[in-house]
Amino acid sequence: MTQPNLYNRRFMLAQRPDTLPNASHFTIESHPVTALADGTVLVRTLLVALSPWQGQRLKDFRNYTTPFAIGELIDCDVLGQVIDSNTDGFAAGDWVTGRLGWQEYAQAAPQQITRVNKDFDETVWLTAFSSPGLTAYCALDLFARTMPGQTMLVTSAAGSVGSYAVQLGKLMGMRVVGVAGSDAKCKLVRDTLGADAAVNYHQMIFPINLPAPVRVE
Repeated sequence: MTQPNLYNRRFMLAQRPDTLPNASHFTIESHPVTALADGTVLVRTLLVALSPWQGQRLKDFRNYTTPFAIGELIDCDVLGQVIDSNTDGFAAGDWVTGRLGWQEYAQAAPQQITRVNKDFDETVWLTAFSSPGLTAYCALDLFARTMPGQTMLVTSAAGSVGSYAVQLGKLMGMRVVGVAGSDAKCKLVRDTLGADAAVNYHQMIFPINLPAPVRVE
């Protein structure tokens, strides 16, 4: 069974980019939206995230995550609205976020989505309350064991995660030094994000002090 007159467009990886991706690296598939399975909801996508880790997954190498397969839906966080529900946990009209990918409609189980409210702007739910902000928060709250007065060095301080790490560090009472890749980014890190200092890594000089060779008889 299908949802009457609804077609889902899905963005799939067609080929891997050598440098920056463009439209030729993706294909758009269109299929009728199928009837809801028991215990799921139908979400209409309103906003999708564009995150650095997506670019990493386009390439055919492993680092901290698995590459997209050719023909795979481009994964990402989305903000959407429930338009049909087959579960007691959500109702039509609910606003939700979840990692549902670049597609217009998605069937999702309740554990895949989170209900949001209108206390914050929609974009905040895809930034501060999504992967970029939560990554920085969890790293500092669960692993860093930060203390007021400490100095914290943040690399990629003008990036999607680093920018939140800078702000969270200051909120925790730390002295924050950011590292970025240009003078303009360093100005942003200091003047907008509130870091105590910022360093352009292109202008850093790293002395190399190698130990004297040891002769082995």
